Amino acid sequence: MTFNGKTFDVPLLETRYALARLRSPFPRLVHLDLLHPARRMWKLRLASCALKNLEDELLGIHRQGDVDGSEIPGIYFDYLRTGDARGLQTVFYHNALDVISMAALAVEMANVISEHSAAESPGVAPGTVHSLDLFSLSRIFERSGSAELSLSMCRKALEAGLPDEIETQALWQIASQHKRKREHQIAIEIWEEVTRRETSFAVRAFEELAIYYEHRARDAAKALEYAQGALNCIRSAGSAAGDNLGLRSMERLSHRMERLKKKVEQERARLNRASLVARS
Repeated sequence: MTFNGKTFDVPLLETRYALARLRSPFPRLVHLDLLHPARRMWKLRLASCALKNLEDELLGIHRQGDVDGSEIPGIYFDYLRTGDARGLQTVFYHNALDVISMAALAVEMANVISEHSAAESPGVAPGTVHSLDLFSLSRIFERSGSAELSLSMCRKALEAGLPDEIETQALWQIASQHKRKREHQIAIEIWEEVTRRETSFAVRAFEELAIYYEHRARDAAKALEYAQGALNCIRSAGSAAGDNLGLRSMERLSHRMERLKKKVEQERARLNRASLVARS
């Protein structure tokens, strides 16, 4: 178990093994880097997911007599230069605190996840968790394939109250989950709500509605209205229309609108022919 070991400690040690012409043991070992799950769990709420900040904010741990991590390389190089190992005592103490904190953090994370995994069972009451952490939990459950838990956590986060930007993300996640379950009417209601918000998700919601009405409801005219709505959103954003993503979106929507216009014209022509036949 490490904290940021995946991108720092392990590559550094593997390089040392290679220089010494030794076989690295790390590919054969199970490695849990706590930094990444900690970020998934708490980055929406906390200003920093550095280990010391997680200690302060989550664990109530406040280090005393500890050396700052930035000073450790200098202490080590002093030891190499002088051979005096007494300065390394502070480094060992720092590392010991890191190990204890990582163990406590892993327990805290496991408790939060297990509590809310069990919270769906009758008679189990979830603890008090910040709404942003609930939303983060919903995304963790989604990544793990626990769709129902993810949906439940996302709804609880919305009920607890989320900042506007995060609230829209939560709505989008719920709509996407209902779409995957083929519960399109619920998804449509949420997409409609998102289109009324000044957010980048509005363009995507308009597009989803255009796709639904073109390919499922077979209503080209309605699909054309939503495609036009997406295009209007991009244009009203101003700066977004000038960047590469905005230009690609506009090009994609323009192609969709051209196709839909042809479908609308074909449908009108069909209705006209049917009307003429009925009158003859």
